Amino acid sequence: MIKKEFKRLAVSWATLIFILIQTVAALINYCTESLAWKQTLLGMLAEAPADVDLARVTQFLSEMNGYEFFFSYYDYSDAVYFAVILSFAWLGIFVSSRAFRRRADGYGNYIVSRCGFSSYYRFELLAQTLYIAFAWAVAFAIQLILAFSLGGISGAGYYDLSPVKCAGITIGMYVVFVFYFSCVNIIASSLMFFIRNGIVIRAVPVVVFSLVPLICGDFLLKIGVPENAFVFFSPYNYLLTLPNAISSSDAKESVILLLCSMVFALIVTLVFWWANSAQMKKNYV
Repeated sequence: MIKKEFKRLAVSWATLIFILIQTVAALINYCTESLAWKQTLLGMLAEAPADVDLARVTQFLSEMNGYEFFFSYYDYSDAVYFAVILSFAWLGIFVSSRAFRRRADGYGNYIVSRCGFSSYYRFELLAQTLYIAFAWAVAFAIQLILAFSLGGISGAGYYDLSPVKCAGITIGMYVVFVFYFSCVNIIASSLMFFIRNGIVIRAVPVVVFSLVPLICGDFLLKIGVPENAFVFFSPYNYLLTLPNAISSSDAKESVILLLCSMVFALIVTLVFWWANSAQMKKNYV
């Protein structure tokens, strides 16, 4: 059942839409920002104006590689804001609402009457989690291929970070993205135990986990909410600052805060999953 559900999700228009969102957003950023900056540096080096430090320009050029393109995209670029918001919308429309739709159209009743809700829901969420991991793996792979195609190799490091550390940061980013999107998916899907409107369930990921933090972030900081406390409860912010947080001078503190936030997100996710399972066992059919 897990394999069939995963295959049904993987070979669908939803996957193509997600990959297009991630690819187009990254490509726009690479071409309009990173590549434009690289072309500017090449122009400075070729024309050699009198007031330009050629040694510094050469150093910048040596650091402009694929990892620089990739990390700069995920560090507060304009394109990644829209890509993450659209990704949450994609999650709600195509993934999180599936369990609700199946209950509404009767297919869920057919399955639950044979294996029980707990087994059905566990298989459903596991297949969706594997699908989310697959979708982000493809997206990251395409983004990295484009980044290195446009930015070049140049030692494959990123400023003072070695290639091994860069690869580690990339893997860490992938794990965090998959983790948070999986948690948001389970929370939104589990809301069907008291929400009876499919449109609301579809809107939960994008509204609650991206638009609200984006709109209310500056306001909360202005009224005195500590930045660390706000980031702790808002995974949206982690998804946009990971490379900088992990590679900064206070990386240890950032990583500890991130891990604590992930533990908190996991506990909240399990609570919603348990509440939904307990209610749906009684009144699903």
